[in-house]
Amino acid sequence: MSNADQTTPGYLDAEGGRLYYEVAGQGHPLVFIHAGVADRTMWDEQWDFFAERYRVIRYDTRGFGKTTTEAGEFSNRDDLYRLLQHLGIDKTYMMGLSRGGSIALDFTLEHPEMVDALIVVAGGVSGYQPPLTDQEIALFNEE
Repeated sequence: MSNADQTTPGYLDAEGGRLYYEVAGQGHPLVFIHAGVADRTMWDEQWDFFAERYRVIRYDTRGFGKTTTEAGEFSNRDDLYRLLQHLGIDKTYMMGLSRGGSIALDFTLEHPEMVDALIVVAGGVSGYQPPLTDQEIALFNEE
């Protein structure tokens, strides 16, 4: 039986929602954060491999998978912080893809003491607005 076969599911009650998460394996914690076009299951192909070496954690962010949310404001960074606190994790490795990468990066900027390593794939910093391209400027000038 592999470590991944011993996946433990759970729910965390958060303000205005309920976060679904899964944990497997032993060792240093490694959090997977899914893209905005998926849910936690996007990491299925990696789950078994990393569960052999790490304590892996994945969860559904609000509006995805088994996580529920109510109308109103919330913070993905705060949800992640509460999840790590709930699981007793003080320091972790973190991997996020696209929107998940942005969440991981924003979380790391807010809580650098909790992140030992950060892997961001195709994610950006929230709030960054790239400058307009020449084509976009020309389009706006035609109106």
